[in-house]
Amino acid sequence: GVYNRQAGVYFFCVMIRRPPRSTQSRSSAASDVYKRQVHGEARAAAMAEIESLRREEEKKFEMEVKRRFGSNQEEEDLGRKTKEEIEQIYRDYEQNKEQVISMLIERVMNVQLTFPKVLTGKFE
Repeated sequence: GVYNRQAGVYFFCVMIRRPPRSTQSRSSAASDVYKRQVHGEARAAAMAEIESLRREEEKKFEMEVKRRFGSNQEEEDLGRKTKEEIEQIYRDYEQNKEQVISMLIERVMNVQLTFPKVLTGKFE
């Protein structure tokens, strides 16, 4: 305060401070709640739209794959044909394994040995 001797009066200055920003008024807090609510709703709507677009793009991709590479029927036919060929290889193996083993043993046991002319000393 300030004292004026002649007037004999005290003057007091009262300062009114606004509250710090960390302490919000009720209207400001309500506004923040509203903003969060609106933000949440907007986010949910955006996510739903993104999911819808993702599904549409997946369908387009699947259709393009079928167009370029054929239907699943071709894949199933190829798988069936491959399985049949593998089974035929196993049947051939079982049918011929004894003959192949016998032939290999005969070739190993009946080797015709020939010596090079340098070793035998016979030059013509």
